[in-house]
Amino acid sequence: MLVGDQRYPRLVEGVTLVHPQGTEEFFVFRSATGERFELNEVAYEMLRRMDGSNDTNAICAAIRADFENAESVGEDLDGLLRDLVAEGCVELRGVPGPLLED
Repeated sequence: MLVGDQRYPRLVEGVTLVHPQGTEEFFVFRSATGERFELNEVAYEMLRRMDGSNDTNAICAAIRADFENAESVGEDLDGLLRDLVAEGCVELRGVPGPLLED
């Protein structure tokens, strides 16, 4: 599990979060390839907090405070991190050893 081990995620250079004003669209955009990855609002808010200064525990706590029914936020964040690390959109810092654990 990637959540809970003082990991500090951040978006890699060239990857931005997009939420066009007045829409309910949320996505990650990779400028080098033009790829975009659709998100829901909770995932967008998780990623918005990934600036390298918030660890995964702080991100989970903030999401629980902001959204009702966020009981599975740790599992959701873990899945999001695994997907976006695999896609090269997010990097994790703070803990030595393998990036992705099984």
